[in-house]
Amino acid sequence: MILLSMPFIAGCQDRIHETWVEKPAAPVYDDPIIFARINGSIQDDPVLEGSDINIEVNDGIVLLSGEVNNPAQADQAVMHSWRADGVKDVDNQITLKQ
Repeated sequence: MILLSMPFIAGCQDRIHETWVEKPAAPVYDDPIIFARINGSIQDDPVLEGSDINIEVNDGIVLLSGEVNNPAQADQAVMHSWRADGVKDVDNQITLKQ
């Protein structure tokens, strides 16, 4: 009887309950890093040449303002913002040049 229960007991020791192990910390992205990544992407994008885009980041929330030549440029700027790690939301206040 004892020999039959050994595999069962041994199997229980291999299990680790999730509350017994500290979960790894999620990566933290601060606003200056998020800003730098978005700004770099926008500055390097030839599609956005001639645009005047301002970027503000507050607690992972990105505010885009300024002016662009066409709606495709505004969409491109928003896309660059969402691609940056740590972005929680993007508020697009970009307008078209008159």
